[in-house]
Amino acid sequence: MRRTAISRVRSPASSSSQSLRNRRVGICDQDGVGLVQREDDKPENVRRRMQEYAAKTAPLKAYYAGRGLVVELDGLGAPDAILAETRRRLGR
Repeated sequence: MRRTAISRVRSPASSSSQSLRNRRVGICDQDGVGLVQREDDKPENVRRRMQEYAAKTAPLKAYYAGRGLVVELDGLGAPDAILAETRRRLGR
């Protein structure tokens, strides 16, 4: 399959970190079981994963950007709206 474009969904690191911070620690509302924060959801681990992702994907982004094939999208908003915008921008 020949690629005509790739999409890159932008979302500030702060919004991803905030989303994880909003996960509740305490007691489950439905069954009363204790909730805990997973190790991989801790802010320092999230930052590390995001930095690693950026470093590993930078060469691909540069490759496709150099050919004018990167479609940048805003990752903030409702998932359905982001999907609709992705489809619109990619002509699908």
